[in-house]
This record gives sequence, C-alpha cells and structure tokens, in this order.
Amino acid sequence: MPAVRAAASACATISTTCCTPSVPELERRGFSVQLECDDGLACDTYPGALAHLVTNLVTNSLTHAFDEGQRGSVRIGAAVEGEDVVLCHADDGKGIPPDALPHIFDPFFTTARAQGGTGLGLHIAFNAVVSGLAGAIAVACPPEGGTVFTIRFPRIHPDASQP
Repeated sequence: MPAVRAAASACATISTTCCTPSVPELERRGFSVQLECDDGLACDTYPGALAHLVTNLVTNSLTHAFDEGQRGSVRIGAAVEGEDVVLCHADDGKGIPPDALPHIFDPFFTTARAQGGTGLGLHIAFNAVVSGLAGAIAVACPPEGGTVFTIRFPRIHPDASQP
C-alpha cells in the first residue's frame, strides 16, 4: 500500500501516536509525556511517517534511556520556523554513550542486544524523517543528562505540487 500524503494537524498526529496507545505502558513504568505544540500546527506531509518517527523515538526512550524501575519524562515539542516544522524530542534519561552516537541511526546497531534490542528503532526513525518527511534529524546529549533529538522537515512536503 503506498504512503498517503495528507493535510493534518501535526500536534494531533503526535498526540495520538505517543500518548494514546502507550498510556498504559507509560503509566505502569512511571513515565510522563509532555506535549508542547500549537493545536493549529498544520502541515501537508505524510502522517504515517510522522507517526513512525514519534513511535520509535518514544519507544527508544522507554527502552534505552532509563534503567528498570527508574521513572522519567519525555518532552515533545513542535513549532513552525519559517517554512519548516521543528520537532524536539527530549528525555531526562542517562543519555547515549559518546562512542555510540555516530552509529545510532545505523541498521542493527544497538546497545541493548542482550535485552532483545534489534537496532532498528532509530534506523526506522531516521528513514521516516529523511525519506518520508524530506527532513533531517540530529541528536545531542547535554552534559546535564538525557538525549535530545531535533527534527526539521518542510511544513508542506516537496511533492505537494505533484498529483
């Protein structure tokens, strides 16, 4: 089935994706998710790619950022900057080891192989951004801890002019 481009509320897509299906797991593990974006943030893009992105980033935070039994939070913000949507996903977990950072988007790279990690989550997120949303993704681990993913993609997908 081909991907479907649609005009949609980015905030609604993010909220539905990261909050609704994951709420029982998030609550069970003591996590909070804060969503900060304008309800009117509309874009003409591929909502499925945006949903894949958010799902994989939230799952990555739940799986890798916190030790078993550790509580934490994830903040997801989205805003318009010029012609782009800038989405920021930040957790307050343990961060990514510096030697792993250059490889996190590589297929099958994982720091959790012994815990059943496949190494595909961030690779899927990367492809959702680059191929699906025509955007770019960057990652940073601030000195105070946690991980911040910054995603920038056009508010109106470049193929919007095509039938």
